[in-house]
Amino acid sequence: MRDQDIRELLQSSAGTPDAKSKDRFLREIRKRQDTNRMSFIRILLIQFRYIRKRVWLASLLILILSLTVTIDLSFDRLTAVSDLMPFLAGLGMLEALRADMHGMKELESVTLISAKGALFAKTALIGASHLITMLVSSIFLFPSAASDITTVAAMLLIPYTVTSILCMEVERTRFGRENGYCCLVIAFLVFGTFRMMLHSNISAGTAPGTLMLIMAALIVLEIYELKKTMRSEEYAWN
Repeated sequence: MRDQDIRELLQSSAGTPDAKSKDRFLREIRKRQDTNRMSFIRILLIQFRYIRKRVWLASLLILILSLTVTIDLSFDRLTAVSDLMPFLAGLGMLEALRADMHGMKELESVTLISAKGALFAKTALIGASHLITMLVSSIFLFPSAASDITTVAAMLLIPYTVTSILCMEVERTRFGRENGYCCLVIAFLVFGTFRMMLHSNISAGTAPGTLMLIMAALIVLEIYELKKTMRSEEYAWN
């Protein structure tokens, strides 16, 4: 059957709706949509309940470890906290992308909160908690570290941002979507790379200004990657 025949069949079997009835129906639908529309705060609160406790416990562990530095005055603790940053980022990305990993993305996309909105809310919550963790850790670690505050911040921020950027890049590939635990593999690779750099003194003596430029570039790149991830969600469900 040709397309023209199908169109004619549909037109003959279904009459044109009455203009007033159509207008009344659309008004009622819009009222329901306005009633069900949720604020961003409510979306955050809903998604907060679905984020597993291990994400918050990881941040708490790092804060506790950072606080002990002020007691022990040990520079090695700064290195230990820095070593945990890739795993904190990997765990956060794994949690934010959990719906995709468990095949729940399609179900999530047809709920009242869109898949894009849910991902943004989870990413915002986890990212904010990790940012607070790094800021507080830097304050705790600085008095005991044999370095300036810029170096302390760089040791925490650079491994974290590198891991999260790589995780977002891999997640947009077919292999990454089918293997959610790639984020943890990336975390191990980043951890190993920074460990080798530390033992080889490759980054020793880097000027604070250079570190600030590196951190700024990584932050800009991470924002760009987040936008690409959100855009891919929008395209996937248009």
